[in-house]
Amino acid sequence: MASLLFGQRSDPNIEVLVPYFDIFVDQASVIHWDLDQDALFVDGVSCIFDSYFGRANVFETNTHVKYNNFYIMRNYVESHVDIARYNSDYHGEVPFKLHNLMVARRVGLKVPYTEAGLGTQREDSILKPVTGGAHVVRGSRSLVPMIVQDRVIGLNKRLFIIGDDAFCFGLRSDYLDYRDDPEPSLFISEISDAIVEKTRRVMFELGLTFGAADFIDETFLEINTMPMFVAFDQVVDGAIAKSIYYGLRG
Repeated sequence: MASLLFGQRSDPNIEVLVPYFDIFVDQASVIHWDLDQDALFVDGVSCIFDSYFGRANVFETNTHVKYNNFYIMRNYVESHVDIARYNSDYHGEVPFKLHNLMVARRVGLKVPYTEAGLGTQREDSILKPVTGGAHVVRGSRSLVPMIVQDRVIGLNKRLFIIGDDAFCFGLRSDYLDYRDDPEPSLFISEISDAIVEKTRRVMFELGLTFGAADFIDETFLEINTMPMFVAFDQVVDGAIAKSIYYGLRG
């Protein structure tokens, strides 16, 4: 196998390591990860390695490409426990949306066909930011690395899991991203017990005891580790707030 160094040579901490590593990947490269095939490509070439060291370059102006590439690589490495790296148990505030999708696939949840990079050859796709924040848009190509998924049509659902409690809600909207809808229809819904248990397994692997998973019907989209809940709480007459409080109190 091979060792991989990720960063930029204008960073003297990276430059001094270049002679020791088998593969050097510049942070501004074209990076593409096909999650369904679990195949990583750098500048169109397959990239396979079993040890990793990476640094975000603080010696040059950051760009959207470099910023997102850094987190794609962090997600990739996090999803492969056989890749040796330092501080493997420290996660801090790294956005692990891609890694979380891999965990969901591993426990048996249905996940949309997903790639990460500048685009896809597949039709009818949507684009999401690697690090979260911005809303979903239609499209198959981007100027910066993005999460690219097949568009799924159905009912938006949000499943809150708080300790032993579970609450499922439906969100009906004509908007691609219901957050763009000023008045989405929000109501109590249902989801199978099997989906609830698999979501609990995802949360267990991620070290979560409180979170909200987003689905379209029973297709898993993502998990939110500190979700907003007040609008949903109103639908169930304060039951979520009570669950949060009493869950902490034991």
